[in-house]
Amino acid sequence: YGIDNQTCTNFLSTYDIVNNLFQTKILECNIDVRNGLTEEKAFINMGIELGKTKKESLVAYKIAKEIELKNKDKLVKNNIDALKSNKLKIMLISHPYNTYDEYIGKPIIDIIKKYNVELIYADLFNNCKTNKLSKLVSSTSYFKYSKELLGAVPITKDLIDGVIFITSFPCALDSIANHLAIKKLKVPSIELIVDDETSLVGFETRIESFIDILERNKIYEKNNIS
Repeated sequence: YGIDNQTCTNFLSTYDIVNNLFQTKILECNIDVRNGLTEEKAFINMGIELGKTKKESLVAYKIAKEIELKNKDKLVKNNIDALKSNKLKIMLISHPYNTYDEYIGKPIIDIIKKYNVELIYADLFNNCKTNKLSKLVSSTSYFKYSKELLGAVPITKDLIDGVIFITSFPCALDSIANHLAIKKLKVPSIELIVDDETSLVGFETRIESFIDILERNKIYEKNNIS
């Protein structure tokens, strides 16, 4: 499903930037599906570059891939199971390089978890499925990682209480994708924009207020139903 997807130009240009700025040898992982250079072949080429044989590189790739898929399947299952929780459920929509970063995402997640809520991660669903489902949110988006995050919206929109977006300040893709998601979700949401001068104090206040609103909404809905 990937040959018609594009990624961020910052990612695409990284190799050339590093190659032009630094006098260093670069270990390349070049994947070009249109020209027959698959992920498997790219990793085998890296192994050969590191002095291993083609067979050794292939075996190492297959073992690593099997472990990766098993771990991902487990994370996806846990994420889907979390949607059944009776706790307040908040979906975190953010690129993995922000979500799991020790400086960016982890401190924010630690703040959220203090309030005993269930966190649902938009990146921890089946990527093939969310890529296709993204058409229900935007039929014109063609950026791979944005599509995978947007595709989590149709899966979760009736099961969650709120959404927190974490985005990097200069990310042009998120400035579009996040607002598309907000329009389709129809649930309370806040966007936390991180730059190199961001203070966690402001985030903590906003998160606390946001969760307080979600809790009040939950009580209101419960009383109306009963």
